[in-house]
Amino acid sequence: MMLRSAGHVGGDLVGYFPVRPGVVGLFGLDVSGHGISSALMTARLAGYLSASTPDQNLALTLLPGGSYAARPRGR
Repeated sequence: MMLRSAGHVGGDLVGYFPVRPGVVGLFGLDVSGHGISSALMTARLAGYLSASTPDQNLALTLLPGGSYAARPRGR
């Protein structure tokens, strides 16, 4: 099996992050445009939804016990 580069970059991305055991958050990003500027904006937005740094994930809120929960929609 060989992986081959698509030859271009863009601003589309889907991903997920764990909220708590058995619960995940899903996201889809579609930044307008093509090329490196859209790809960089997508990378920055994906960083705000990172699974590796839940304390910086904008979709999560820290609970008093130290665990995380999904932020309510619309806030």
